[in-house]
Amino acid sequence: MIAEKVFNPKLAPDFQVILDATSDLIWAFDKDYQLAYCNTSFKSNFELFLHEKINAEKNLDEYDGLKRFEELSEKWSEWYRKAFAGEQFIDKAEYKISGKTLYYSLEFKPVIRMNEVTYVQVSAREETIKHSYEELQKQSANCEECELKLNEDKDDIIKERDDAIALLMENAERLQMVFEGSNDGFWDWNLEKNDIFHSRNFYEILGFRNGELKSDVETWKSRIHPDDVDRVTKALNDHLEGKTDKYDCEYRILTKTEKWKWVLDKGKVAIRNAKNKPIRIAGTLSDITERKEAESKLLESEKQFYEITSVLAEGLFVIDNNWNLKFANPEFEHLLGYSKEDIQNKNIHDIIHRHENSADHVCPLAKVLVEGEVLRISQDYYSKKDGDYLPVSYVSSPIKRNGVITGCVTAFHDISERLQAEEELARFVEELQYNKELVEENANQFVELNQQLEESQTRLEDLNASKDKFFSIISHDLRSPFTSIIGFSEVMLEDIDTLSKEDIKDFTTSIYKSSKNIQNLLENLLQWSRVQTGSIEFNPHSFVLNNVVNDILALFQVSAARQKINLYTDLEDPFTIYADQFMIDTIIRNLVSNSIKFTKAGGEIKISASKIENDLEVTIADTGVGMSEEIKNKLFKIDEHVTTRGTEKEKGTGLGLILCKEFVEKHEGKIWVESTLGQGSQFKFIIPLKNNR
Repeated sequence: MIAEKVFNPKLAPDFQVILDATSDLIWAFDKDYQLAYCNTSFKSNFELFLHEKINAEKNLDEYDGLKRFEELSEKWSEWYRKAFAGEQFIDKAEYKISGKTLYYSLEFKPVIRMNEVTYVQVSAREETIKHSYEELQKQSANCEECELKLNEDKDDIIKERDDAIALLMENAERLQMVFEGSNDGFWDWNLEKNDIFHSRNFYEILGFRNGELKSDVETWKSRIHPDDVDRVTKALNDHLEGKTDKYDCEYRILTKTEKWKWVLDKGKVAIRNAKNKPIRIAGTLSDITERKEAESKLLESEKQFYEITSVLAEGLFVIDNNWNLKFANPEFEHLLGYSKEDIQNKNIHDIIHRHENSADHVCPLAKVLVEGEVLRISQDYYSKKDGDYLPVSYVSSPIKRNGVITGCVTAFHDISERLQAEEELARFVEELQYNKELVEENANQFVELNQQLEESQTRLEDLNASKDKFFSIISHDLRSPFTSIIGFSEVMLEDIDTLSKEDIKDFTTSIYKSSKNIQNLLENLLQWSRVQTGSIEFNPHSFVLNNVVNDILALFQVSAARQKINLYTDLEDPFTIYADQFMIDTIIRNLVSNSIKFTKAGGEIKISASKIENDLEVTIADTGVGMSEEIKNKLFKIDEHVTTRGTEKEKGTGLGLILCKEFVEKHEGKIWVESTLGQGSQFKFIIPLKNNR
C-alpha cells in the first residue's frame, strides 16, 4: 500500500447517490491502482466476477480473481498507459463466461491536477444485447428490402399474368404480345392431345433457348426436385380433379446449368367437357429464386436471433410503435407465464405493465417510443399471467428505420433473488448492529458490575474490619460491667456477715449501675443487629411528634430529677410528620439518655423541632460537659471507640449514636453534633418532609 497520496478525491453525498442510481459500472483509481471511489454497480459486478469482496486495504491489482482476465491484460496495459498519459478515449472489450460472450464499452477519463494525472475514472456499459441485435439487423436489412420489392413486383406480375390468360382465351395475337413483354413463362396444355406449349420466357427461366427442351409432361416432371415432385404432382392433380379452384405451387426446378431454381407455377383449367373432365389448362411460371433466397436468409437470421435470445437468462421482447408485441423469447414466457397466443400482436402495456390502483400509470416505454432514448430501470414490476407481480430491472432501446422510431426492444431479468438478498442482508446488518449494541451494552454492564463488585468487596472488607473492631470494643465493654458485678457479688457473698448496711448499699448500687449499663448496651446491640439483618422494617406513617416527645420526657423525668437536671421541650403547637414512629422515638430517646449522662446537676436539656425549607430539624440541646474535636470526629463511627465518661463516671460505648445514625439514614436524612468542651452539646438530625402527609 502507498502511505501517502497527492490527491484523494472525496465524493459529495449527492454525487454518490447519482453514481449509485446508474447501472453503468463506474470506478476511479490512481497510478498505484488504489480505488478512489466506485458505484454499487461496479462493486456488485466486481465481487460477482472475481468472487472476492472489495477490501479498502487492497489495491485493485492485488486480487487473485484478476487471473480470470489474463486475456485482457495486454489491452488493459495499453489503456492504462494512454489514460495516465492524459488521453481521454472510448474502447470496446469482450469477455467470455460460461460459453457466453459479454460485450462492453469502456470510457476512460483522466483527472489532471497540477499538470499531472492524479487518477482515472472508467465508465463501463454492457452492450451484449445491443451487439447481438445490431448483428441481426445487418443480416436482415438487405433481405427486408428485397422482399418488399418482390412483393411489389409480384402483384403487378400476377395482374399482368391473369390478364394475359384472359387475352389468350379471346385473342391469340394479343396474348402473344403479352408473353413477349412479360418476364413470366407461359404454358398451355391440351390434355386431349397431350400437347404442351411453352413460351420463350418459360425456356429462358430454365436457361434454354426457345424449343431446345422437349415440351411434354414427363420432361417437366423429371426436372422437378425429388423432394418437391410428389407435392407438385398432387397439387396439379387436385386441381384437374376439381378439388381446388386453381393450381398454385412453389418448387425447385433444374436449369440447364444443373442448378436449382425456385419457381412459382400457377394455372387454371380453362375448358372442361360435359363430364367435367379437364380439356385444357393454362398457366404461368415465375422465377422466385431471389425472393426465396431472401426469405431463406431472413428465416436464417430469425432462427439465429431466436437461438441467441433463447439462451439468454433474460426475458426479451420487441414491440412496434403501436405497443403491439412482435417477438418474445422463451425466457419471457418462463418468467411471466404467457404463451405466444396470449401476447402476439397485443398491447404490451395492457398485459404486463398494468399496476394495481394505478389505471393512469404511464408506462416507461413511452419515453423510448416517443423520445428515442435508451431507458434503464433498476426496479419495476411486471404483471404475470397468474396475477402476481414480478420484480424486474430492464433496459429498453428504440428501433429506428431511416431515422424513424418503429418500435423498441426490451431486455429484463428477475430481481426477486436480488431483492430477497438485499432484504436478508439488511436484516443481517440490523441483527449484527443489534448484537453489537447488545454486546456493547453487556460489556458496559459487566464493567459496571465488576466495578460495583470491586467497590462492594472494598466496602465489605472495610465493614468487616470495622465490625471486627466494633465487636472487640463491645466484648470489652461487656466484660467490664460483668467484672464489677462478679467482683462485688463475690465480696458480698464471702463477707455478708461482716459488711455494714452502708457497704452493702454501696455494693448493691454498683451492681445495679453495672447491670443497667449492660441492659442499655444489650438493648442497643439488639436494635443495631436487627437493623443490620433487615429485621426492622421501615414503616412510615403520619403521627404527632409532640406525643412522642412527651412520652420520652415522662420516661426520663425521674432520672433527670434525681440528678437535678431540667428536662423540657418548647414544642407547643401540634407538629404532624410522616416518618417511622418507632425509629424517631429510638433516636430521640438515645440522644436524651446521652444528654442526661453527660449533664451535671443544675443543668438543663431541651428538645425542640423546626421546619427548615423542605426538612424537619430536631435538636436535643444540653448544658453538659461538651466534647473536644477529637471526640466529635469519632462519634457515629462503628470502628471508633469513644472512652468519655459521664458525670457519674459512667462509661459509654457509642453504639446508641451508631443506631441513631442508621435510623436517620433510613429516612434519607443526616445527624451531627455541635459541641464545645465545657459548654454543652447540641445533637441535631434532619429528615426530609417530601413525603409528609
